[in-house]
Amino acid sequence: MISRKSSATPSRGAGRLLTWAVAATVAACGPVALSGTANAATTAKAAASAQHAESAAVRYDDPHAWLDSASVVTSVTPLTVLTFHVTAHNGVPWLRDPRTSTWHNLRGVPGSQGGYVTNISISQVYPVPPIDGMAAPVAVRITARVNNDRLYSTVCNVTNALSGNPLPCTTWTLISPP
Repeated sequence: MISRKSSATPSRGAGRLLTWAVAATVAACGPVALSGTANAATTAKAAASAQHAESAAVRYDDPHAWLDSASVVTSVTPLTVLTFHVTAHNGVPWLRDPRTSTWHNLRGVPGSQGGYVTNISISQVYPVPPIDGMAAPVAVRITARVNNDRLYSTVCNVTNALSGNPLPCTTWTLISPP
């Protein structure tokens, strides 16, 4: 049996001694095949590596499937909540107002440079309409990432149902250069 003295402070020779102890044990036991825990660890490491390679190949910014939605409070009294959707279908940004059956092309918004949209998101711009009943615009913020990794944003007034062109949106503004 080979033992190793332990101490509170590691020394340079400790690693060599441990390596020598393992080598001596293997030499004494003869050739061994990987089995049990060692083989399972090797197999698990190979599987994890293959899974990582496979997940790296998956593109989460596939514009054919990118969709986002936001529940928007359009009135407090009575409480009215509508769900707006945005998508980047084939690189084109679209907005759907639930009060209409039309998807609105956001390339018609001023400042659009026609870039290929790879990601898109939507959220309500706060504050929500006041409780006292005064008219206040209800708006959504749409953020889009184009294929050169630049992020653009626009705010659209959705107080009334969207129709026609131009949409009641602010100019697309660059918010993050590459």
